Amino acid sequence: MKVVKILGVALALAFSATAWSIGNLADLAVFDRSEGRSLPVHWHEGRAYVVGKPGNEYQVSVRIRRGEDLLALAPHRIARRGIARTFQNTEVFRQLTTLDNVLIGRHALLRAGFLRGALGLPAVWREEAAARAGARALLARV
Repeated sequence: MKVVKILGVALALAFSATAWSIGNLADLAVFDRSEGRSLPVHWHEGRAYVVGKPGNEYQVSVRIRRGEDLLALAPHRIARRGIARTFQNTEVFRQLTTLDNVLIGRHALLRAGFLRGALGLPAVWREEAAARAGARALLARV
């Protein structure tokens, strides 16, 4: 059952990401356990395709360039490494400014946590100021 769950997560990640992002951030490999061989991954229009046989058992490996197994990491740890799932819906929070929308996207990089934020400690102010500066720098590139 664990293999099926891992396969589902890996395939969702592989098929939802663009060829550019997976190709530059992580290596995708599929191994056919039933036949004992690696399968080639074909890319077409930003999607990954693997030719296999129905009913065979497959092992999927997604490794980032540092060699870490991406499937063994919790989602928040994957996001901290700069890899995130994006949806085709490009809707933003209309009531917020562009800067605030970018800051929301950078929230996974913040380390202060809920309690420090609720207490309004100076470390939180510095971290938020740095995040705001980083967001402004990103917006200056656009």
